[in-house]
Amino acid sequence: MRASYPVLDYVPTESESSALDELDTFIARQKEIEEVERDQGLLVEALSAVPLINTIKIACTNPFTHQILRKCWDEYTLQLYTSYLAQADQLLRVLSAALKGGLQIRYLGHERLLAGFFGAPGDGVEAVREKVMQVVKKLRLRGLRVLVSEVVGSGGMHEPELNNLKKFISSAGIGLEELDVGFEALGCKKLGFLPISEGRLHTLSLNGVAIEPGVFFAFLEGHRETIKRLRIRFADIMPNHGSWRGFLGELRDRYGERLEKFQITGLIKSEDGEGEIWLLSPIYKDDWTVIEKESNLVTREIEDFVLRGGPWPKVEDHPLSFD
Repeated sequence: MRASYPVLDYVPTESESSALDELDTFIARQKEIEEVERDQGLLVEALSAVPLINTIKIACTNPFTHQILRKCWDEYTLQLYTSYLAQADQLLRVLSAALKGGLQIRYLGHERLLAGFFGAPGDGVEAVREKVMQVVKKLRLRGLRVLVSEVVGSGGMHEPELNNLKKFISSAGIGLEELDVGFEALGCKKLGFLPISEGRLHTLSLNGVAIEPGVFFAFLEGHRETIKRLRIRFADIMPNHGSWRGFLGELRDRYGERLEKFQITGLIKSEDGEGEIWLLSPIYKDDWTVIEKESNLVTREIEDFVLRGGPWPKVEDHPLSFD
């Protein structure tokens, strides 16, 4: 039995009409992009036409300009990126096309790689992930940046998934010089995804991690001769593994003279450090250029403590603010 609804004559406002026009244009353009992506020959040709390309960055930015559409995208974007198998296929097509086109890709970044990409065997994505890793190995990357997202429906990052993330990072080989791994999740993730082996990293960035000092230092030891910059964002010290002050003191003793820049920002806490909880502003931008602000004074003092043996800052004397 079919329900009956009254017919409504809807006349959009000027603003709504403008939004609908932009939406129609976006849909048409998206269809063209998807056609190119599905045609491997066209994709190879398109990538090869870009001169001197050495970086592939997969971004998940808001594609709209109209305020209504931008708001709708921001409201529902987390539900839009839930097909991790389709996302894995897309990543494989792009990387394979770059390799086939003879591009010298040295830096790969993915702003929202769904946790399901690292799912355990039997989830349908394992074969695609293996092919992606084979391509990554052939690319001989120097820089890798991955933000893993645990949005609803995309799976979670538990021990099997973290092990697969470790394999993914390892596929980049010992030539990796910059590594940035972060998590978009409710809780911090253990450092088991860091491969313990020798390499030549000079920059390490971690976001949303639970620090276990032994694992952390074991990883850094493999890069002792090259490590220069270290960034930690939104992190915990695992229970029964000491305080941040103790951890940063050990970092100073082991690597303080080797590091050139150090930054710890965001919500930083530990259970063992007498209720340590800080909210710290950055002193460096993503490209490591300096940010001059009074609100990041305590962050600069922590860097001074680690790199130059300065005094431990009186964290409780500073307002906990984050810009």
